[in-house]
Amino acid sequence: MNLAGKLVVAEKDLLWHYCMPNTFLAMITNRTLRFSSLSHTNDSMELKWGLNLFQEILNDQMYESSFMDFIECRIIPWLNSNAFLGICFSRRKDLLSQWRGYAENGSGYAVGFSKNDLTSRFKSFPSLGVCYSRSQQRKRLEDILSSLERRYEDEHERGVSELISQLGFCIATFKNSAFKEEKEFRILMELKRFSDFISGPRLVPKEGQYNFDRPKKVQFRMSGGVPTPFYDHSFLVKKQQMPIREVMIGPKNSSTEDDVATFLSTNDLWGIEVSKSKASYR
Repeated sequence: MNLAGKLVVAEKDLLWHYCMPNTFLAMITNRTLRFSSLSHTNDSMELKWGLNLFQEILNDQMYESSFMDFIECRIIPWLNSNAFLGICFSRRKDLLSQWRGYAENGSGYAVGFSKNDLTSRFKSFPSLGVCYSRSQQRKRLEDILSSLERRYEDEHERGVSELISQLGFCIATFKNSAFKEEKEFRILMELKRFSDFISGPRLVPKEGQYNFDRPKKVQFRMSGGVPTPFYDHSFLVKKQQMPIREVMIGPKNSSTEDDVATFLSTNDLWGIEVSKSKASYR
């Protein structure tokens, strides 16, 4: 369905966020996207895949003992204590595996965002495509470790902290090649574990990295009985163009295009194309 003032964007420029019905409702109503914990996705090796490769490189390479001490005392505790959240998208439109895995087995929605508008809104967050090639993953980690090896002795140098963050973000975008059909793209957020004698440990957005006027507190939800962090962030501000270009209804979702179009326009969202999945799935 074509709503008034439809914005024409090439399909290749769209990033698709597959989601459950209640997530879609909250997204549209609140104008927010949710950064979710990458440790609680449907990939049991999420983050572990990159961490295992990192350890493999350390076992294979003959780094100087002083640099290994730096890794053991600075990098590994940092990787173990900080948390990574992400908003996950696919470059693939109407992909059955995405409907099954992320959109309530086909009963949800897929929201197509303009990549340019979305990354502009989230420009203070790292935005990266997921890497599925093990050889490329290894090279990226080795390159960062080589840069750190040349600079680690000056721990107060800003570049050292930035390289450590890059290491973490790389690990957060490494996946098994079995998932490569997803062509995933992620917007990432780093949470720092902060602790003092009064309040005890808590997770906060990394200081200075994001352009928040007044950062909201990190929130939690229960996932299999485990308190799991998340952070909701607005995808729309005044005078900025609406980044949503299309909404696709899942193959097992009984909503009509008119149902969804009415919902969007009632929430003051116009110019968004609504379509139905062509996947034959029941």
